[in-house]
Amino acid sequence: MSRHLKLRHSFRVDVRAPYSFFRTFGKNTGFGIDWFWMSPFDVRDRGAYWASTFISPGKTVGLKITASDSLNPKTIGVAAFCSSALSAEEMSEVRRLISQCLSASEDIAPFYELARGFPSLKNASRHLRGMRVLHTPDLFASLLLAVCLQRASFGRSKKMLESIFNHYGSRLSFGGRTTVSTPSPSAIINAGADKIKKTCRVGYRADSIVSAADFILRTGIRTVENFFEMPQEQVEATLKTIRGIGPYSVSVISPHPAFPVDSWSGPALAKLLGVEAPDGNVIQALQAFATEKFGVWQRYAYEYLVNDLDHLVKIPGAAGVTRG
Repeated sequence: MSRHLKLRHSFRVDVRAPYSFFRTFGKNTGFGIDWFWMSPFDVRDRGAYWASTFISPGKTVGLKITASDSLNPKTIGVAAFCSSALSAEEMSEVRRLISQCLSASEDIAPFYELARGFPSLKNASRHLRGMRVLHTPDLFASLLLAVCLQRASFGRSKKMLESIFNHYGSRLSFGGRTTVSTPSPSAIINAGADKIKKTCRVGYRADSIVSAADFILRTGIRTVENFFEMPQEQVEATLKTIRGIGPYSVSVISPHPAFPVDSWSGPALAKLLGVEAPDGNVIQALQAFATEKFGVWQRYAYEYLVNDLDHLVKIPGAAGVTRG
């Protein structure tokens, strides 16, 4: 049984070209997994994307995002569906947060200029021109993703998330589609780590999932908006109070520049970028390389490479590179 949300508000977000709606919302990791923005049950169909997010306790907003699939749409349309109309303050928060997380007005021309100096990145930027890095507005959704990505392939991570959302999220119908929302932190706390471990097969991650839920309830930090303004060191210190959240998980969650490479993507990216690790620590070597060479564009570099692996493994000089 799904809960129906009604169209209450709409607004438009200005776009700076180049911007590809299809490439931004139709990402495939190159490891055979179609990725998502908010939930593994987000819906993408015919130039539109349906997702739901929380803006405050008890306030769920269904979003339908639309834009023409070209490299120069003037704006992106956002339709907001809710049980009841949002206050002016709440709507202002939604507009501000979604605009930030869509990265639509960001000038990515310097990234493309940088990419020209690295053959694999140059190829990826040509194949995926207009793709933007999306940030997840709902902090708890980001925490669940970061925890499930720990020591797991993309495919295994997605299966764990699907199970968590299926068991503890809510089915929402809006704009002609049905999605599953991020579980409420209270639902996770009430279930407890033992039950989550058993029902969702997440193993040791169950304790971190409960700790993340407790963090949200204890601090009242529901969205990533504050993290845009915080220095990265403060973001890291804040998130590391959650059990099981370390540097890798912080790099997944934080909106600041990062190169969130792991043991699954590391070998392929090291070969593509020509990075060697004499001490065997491929991840550390890649992160040092990305910080030095890509700087503020390292997250863009990571996402372009990972989402273009299907093409990159076929280019001359990529012998030995696999998708993991």
